[in-house]
Amino acid sequence: MTLSKARWFRDEGLILLALAILISLCCDTPVLFYSPLSMDEHVSWWIVSPDNPGTLLSRSLDYSATPPISSLLQRIGVSVFDNDVGLRLPSEIVSVLAMILVYMVGVQLGGGWMGGLAALLLALHPDVREYSRMARPYALLLLTGALLLFFSVRWIQSGRWTALLGVMFAAATCIWTHYLATPWVVAVIVWLFFCKGRDQRSIIELMAVCVMIAIACLPLAAPVFRLMEWAPEMSFRTESSWSDLLTSWWTIAVPVSVTFAVLLHFSQRDRKLVDWTWGWSLLWLSVSVVMAAIFANVLGNSTLLEPRYRIVTAPVTALFVSWILTRIPAWRSTNLLTVVLVVTAMWGIRHQKPWESGQHSLADDRWESVGKELSRRVKEGDVVMVYSGLVEQRILPYFFEDPMWHDYVCSRIESPEYHVEGRHIGLPFFMPESGDLPAYYNSLFRTLPMRVSIHCAIATDTDLGQNCRAALSQMAVSNGWKETWNDSSSVVTGLTWQR
Repeated sequence: MTLSKARWFRDEGLILLALAILISLCCDTPVLFYSPLSMDEHVSWWIVSPDNPGTLLSRSLDYSATPPISSLLQRIGVSVFDNDVGLRLPSEIVSVLAMILVYMVGVQLGGGWMGGLAALLLALHPDVREYSRMARPYALLLLTGALLLFFSVRWIQSGRWTALLGVMFAAATCIWTHYLATPWVVAVIVWLFFCKGRDQRSIIELMAVCVMIAIACLPLAAPVFRLMEWAPEMSFRTESSWSDLLTSWWTIAVPVSVTFAVLLHFSQRDRKLVDWTWGWSLLWLSVSVVMAAIFANVLGNSTLLEPRYRIVTAPVTALFVSWILTRIPAWRSTNLLTVVLVVTAMWGIRHQKPWESGQHSLADDRWESVGKELSRRVKEGDVVMVYSGLVEQRILPYFFEDPMWHDYVCSRIESPEYHVEGRHIGLPFFMPESGDLPAYYNSLFRTLPMRVSIHCAIATDTDLGQNCRAALSQMAVSNGWKETWNDSSSVVTGLTWQR
């Protein structure tokens, strides 16, 4: 191949990369600028906000379910743009960087056309489009997962110690982005040991890197044990979790790619013409976390079945599909047509358009409306009770005397664009008819001074929320409080009581 022709292939890939970035930005703009925060994004703001009790690190490591790296990026975003866009913008930026990295890995493995196809597949990946535009760690998982793959390929090809240091940095950063990225890091490390199995020096260096990764992640041990202890109370997953796996990207993309690979294999007169080393490596990395998810589900933990926690493997899956496509002796248009067919099939299963957010709901609009109204109504010294629907409400009775935990449960009434003053008190997931919990709330209605108002924001889209609202209304009436504001709906209700 001549140099000019090689450059033309790379230029073709750059065109696809530019198209992938353009598609990503166009699909994400409606959510980035015009969609209210979802429930999990309110939690992200609670971690980031400097107005909340504690520090960003303490809120992340001691209370939330995610490590602090993505929250640090979000704090930078809101320091530049003090609104919801600033909270989401870091996710958009790092998802674009992930596409660029995937393109670079593709160039390393098979040239610019492969890299461009992989970037395009990543941009049109349904799970990537769904979760990478949220103010959550998922976009950063894409970037760190791709970064780990990039340095791993560099180390296998060059053997340079700088690439191995990159592997160490990317692996530790990946776990510091989300605890559930650990299976992906383990899969990559196992793959590296297999690739370097006959090189004793490389094995020793890789073992030293593993030790350094473990040391770097030691501060995360306490949060992991905390989450393991809370897992039985926080898990809502049921047997239907399998549907997440059966409708996920890999169940179509990988089988289609393997089918093409088999057809290609048997169509070659000299089957040694195609080097399958990278293909088998990419296939292993594509399905490794899925196998871990299946194994964990058999053992009773179905968390990894959720697509958002397996998004870290989206880059390598896109690379595997593009690797197979570029091994097929066909026109470029055939490659692109195959991509269109795979992507159309996946979005057809989703029953959703790429520019629509599956995380957005009517409840998010209502929470934003009620939160803004409370920010105007609540004065310093008032009490604000919140039934947010967060899964952490189930644990509230165990930490009832911790004001930070109450503030966490109340996080859904605030965003970068509005702040609610007053004393925040969380409401339990289930309000019993008798016992210490109802006695505590009843004592608030009985003992608060006359000048103080009690405000409530309650998710009323479940029987438990409606029962909690009824119980509080009864306490208010029995203690002489009058309802002065009632913004009721089928999903969220805002209330104010005064004496």
